[in-house]
Amino acid sequence: MIKFFLRNYLCLLNVLCYAQTNNFLGGSISWQPVSPNITNATTVAITLQQTYSWVNSVWACLALSGSLIQTLVCLAGCSSNATGIFVKGPCVYYDFGLDVTTAQSVKTLSYALDAQLVLAYQSSTWTTLVSGATTWSVATYINLAVRNDTGVINSSPRANMTPVVVVPVNTQQTLRIPMTDSDYDVVKCRWASNASAVASTTIDEYSDYDVVKCRWASNASAVASTTIDECSGVCQDLSGAKLYTSSNTDNNCTIVFNTSVVGYYCIAIQIEDFMPSSPNGTALSSIPLQFLVRGVQVSCGIPTITGEPTNGDTIYVQYNITYSTVITAQSGCSSTKIVRFLTIILPSGLASISTLFQSSSVLYSTILKWTPTIDQINTKQLFCTFAIDSNNSLSAEYCLNFVVIAQIAATASNNDSINWSLILGLSLGIGLPLCILMNILSYFNFPRWFNKKFSSKAKTLSRLQEDQTSSGQKRIDNGTKLYRELYIQPDDRMSQSLSRTMSTSSISW
Repeated sequence: MIKFFLRNYLCLLNVLCYAQTNNFLGGSISWQPVSPNITNATTVAITLQQTYSWVNSVWACLALSGSLIQTLVCLAGCSSNATGIFVKGPCVYYDFGLDVTTAQSVKTLSYALDAQLVLAYQSSTWTTLVSGATTWSVATYINLAVRNDTGVINSSPRANMTPVVVVPVNTQQTLRIPMTDSDYDVVKCRWASNASAVASTTIDEYSDYDVVKCRWASNASAVASTTIDECSGVCQDLSGAKLYTSSNTDNNCTIVFNTSVVGYYCIAIQIEDFMPSSPNGTALSSIPLQFLVRGVQVSCGIPTITGEPTNGDTIYVQYNITYSTVITAQSGCSSTKIVRFLTIILPSGLASISTLFQSSSVLYSTILKWTPTIDQINTKQLFCTFAIDSNNSLSAEYCLNFVVIAQIAATASNNDSINWSLILGLSLGIGLPLCILMNILSYFNFPRWFNKKFSSKAKTLSRLQEDQTSSGQKRIDNGTKLYRELYIQPDDRMSQSLSRTMSTSSISW
C-alpha cells in the first residue's frame, strides 16, 4: 500500500513539474457541426478538434494522452456543458529532430441552436522565447446560428502549420499559412489580439425597414460584444513581420518576416471565414493558430525544392483522373542530405505522398498522387511541404494550388466537324481569290501567249519533219550506192565473173 501511494505521489509530482516547465509550442482549435443541415432542433452537436504541440523531451506521448489534466475555459456565452473539456489527447505526430510532440483531441459536444460562445486554452508555460511572455491564450469563437445565405449551420475554417519552422537568421522569409473551409467561404487571417471584440449582434442591412421577430429565450445566447484575449503574452511577438491576406476564395495568408537573433519566436494569428457575398462583413467564426519560428545560424546552405512545377503554380486537374508529379529537393551542401519531406497539407480526398528516394548524389524526391472526386469540381485545393536535411534545416515552404475541373472529352464527330470547317475556310479564303486572279490574268495574256507558243511549236515541228526527211533521203542514197557497188558492176567485170562461174560449173560436173 505504501508503494502504491508513493508511486502515485511521484507520478503527480512529475506531472506538476512538467506543468511548470517551459514546454508549450502552440496549437489550434477548430469545430464543425455533426449535421449542419438539421436546423429545426433545439440543440446542435458539434465536433471540437484541439491540436497542441509540446517539447518532446519534456512531454512524452503517454503523459499527453493520460496525465494532462488541464481543461478549456469559456470566455463568453458560457453554459454548464462548456466546462470540463480536457485538452489531453492521443499523439498524432512526433519529431525527434525538432524535439516536437503533437497531440490531438476530438470530442463531440452539444449546445443550443443559435448559441455563440468562446472557448480557450490558457496557461503559462510557453517554451523560452526571444521576446514575449510565457503566458498563452488559444481561443476559438463558435457561432451556431443558421446562416442566412445557405440555410445551414456554419463550420469553422481549418489551418495547418508545422509546430516549429526553422529558418536562418538575417534572411527574409515568406511563409504561407494553408487555410481551408468546408463551406467554401472566403477565409482570411489577421494578427491575434489580447483585446478582440467578438460581435454577437446581427448587422442591420435594411435601414429602417426592419423585420422584427421574436424567439424563445436561451441560456447560451450572447447579447453584447465581449472583449476576448486571443494571445496573452505572445501577441505579434515577431517584430517587423508583415501579414498579407485576400478577400476572395484564394484563401491567401502570407507572412513575411526576418529573424535577427538565434532563438524561438511566436506567431499568433486568427483564421476567420466570411460569406462570399460579404467578404468584408462580420466573421462567421474565428479559430486560432499559434506556432514557433526558430532562427538558427547555418554553416552551409539550406535545402531547396527545385524543378517543375515551381512553387506557387496553379494546376487544373480533371476529376476522376489521377494527377501525379515528382517533388525534388536538393541538399544545401555536400555534407548534408535530405532526410524527409514534412507535408503540411494535402488536397482533400485520395491524396498520398510516397516514401523518400534518392535520384542523384544531391537530389532526393517524393511522388505526390491525387485523384479528385466529382463533388470537388470548381473547388480549390492546396498542397504544401518542406524538405528537411540531416541538420534539421528546413527548405523554404513549397506550395501548389489546384483547381478541380470537369473532364474534357472530345468526340470523333467534333474533330471531323472542326477539320471540315478548317478546310472550307481555307478553300474560301485562299482558293476563291486565287481562281479569280488566274481568270483575270488569262483574259489579258492568254492570246499572245498562245500565239507565241503555237507558232514556236509549229516551227519546231516543221524543222523536225525536214530533218527527218533529209536524214531519210541520205540513208536511201547511201544504201543505193552500196547496193550498186556490190551487185551492179560494169559490163566487162560482169562478163568476166559470168565466164568464170560457167567454167567452174563445167569442171564440177
